[in-house]
Amino acid sequence: MSAATRGAEPASGTEPQGSPLLLVLAPLAEEAVGIRARLRKRARAGVPGLRRTWRGELAGRPAVLAIVGDGPVASGRATARLLAWSEHGEDGAPLAAIVCGVAGALEPDLATGDIVVAEEVIDEASGAKAVPAAAAAAARELPGARIGAVLTARAIAAGPQDRQALRDRWPAALAVDLETFSIARTLDAAGVRWLALRAIADGVRDVLPPYLESARGSDGAIRRAAVLGHALAAPSSIPALLRMRSRVARCSARLGAAAERVVAAGWPTPLAPGPGRRAGHRLGFPE
Repeated sequence: MSAATRGAEPASGTEPQGSPLLLVLAPLAEEAVGIRARLRKRARAGVPGLRRTWRGELAGRPAVLAIVGDGPVASGRATARLLAWSEHGEDGAPLAAIVCGVAGALEPDLATGDIVVAEEVIDEASGAKAVPAAAAAAARELPGARIGAVLTARAIAAGPQDRQALRDRWPAALAVDLETFSIARTLDAAGVRWLALRAIADGVRDVLPPYLESARGSDGAIRRAAVLGHALAAPSSIPALLRMRSRVARCSARLGAAAERVVAAGWPTPLAPGPGRRAGHRLGFPE
């Protein structure tokens, strides 16, 4: 396949041509760059209500990649829209989903680019937990990856003190993010098995610009215009923003490689029916 052919993204309409076997969900486009680059035969998926979705093949398996937005509200709603769209396909609901994105480290020995496979996801607000499918099997396919709890926090952990406070309260958590629990809860409600891969963008000692939290809207999403306004008002913070962008780019490449490797290994086979599935619904990936 030529580079020109691989980069083409024709629109495929608003109705799925059969149900996608795998959903790959990323909060931000920057987090999905590495996965998008590995999505072969890529075309726009045209999911109503979602501006950035692509379908293609990941490690030879039919897949849909969707940017679901940052923060708990936007990511949960977008996941629900994606699931509703996929239900229109002749094969029924998607069989599995992989949640990919960046995270902050809560453990000192985690460095930028390290992959964390969520063994469970904890909601800071409620203490509720969500458990993925076959996380240990996925982690075995990723040399050097860590497996453990991921905490979905209410606020951005912008500096060492914030991360230490979370670590003190949730000592089992390896990393912290803002969306995984909301996405996982939506997938669980639909009976869709899922896996969460997070790449460490911020180490425990990294300091993020303090205005990122105030730049979040009521839905928890970061308003980029607000970030730009703060940065222009405090230009000394711009180098920290650029370093953060560089770390996210590195993480995106690592996430792409990790997701492809896990899918190539056959995750999540064998897969038992989820709590919301009909008995006898087709499960697992076809050979």
